[in-house]
Amino acid sequence: MSAASIVIDCPDFSRLGPIVPIRVRSAGTTHDLRGLIDTGAARTVLGETVAGPLRLAHVGTGRLTTAGGDVHGWIGLAALGIGALPPHVIRVAVIHAVPWAGFDVLVGRDILSRIRVVFDGPEQRLVITG
Repeated sequence: MSAASIVIDCPDFSRLGPIVPIRVRSAGTTHDLRGLIDTGAARTVLGETVAGPLRLAHVGTGRLTTAGGDVHGWIGLAALGIGALPPHVIRVAVIHAVPWAGFDVLVGRDILSRIRVVFDGPEQRLVITG
């Protein structure tokens, strides 16, 4: 059985990075968000403003070390998928104030390690296989 693939155009590739459509399932509902692929991030991160309506199950609290320093937050459980690919249940970090704009979710290696992402810079697109 072959894995499904999707192609995502990334017109903001050179300005923001690879932005992809994200589907988050939690508490019986599905939410469509925008995510930035970040190969340097170990964990997927959401801001509290975005996480609030998702009603994520709280599974812990902790400190997250970021490029900008340590931040405190909590850990939530969600089923997260990129585009039409099947979702993966992961623990996401939720922080109070996000240091970014232009997207909702920082997609880390907790998701990226489960899929194959091919960056095509000149064509400004991604091919993602999951």
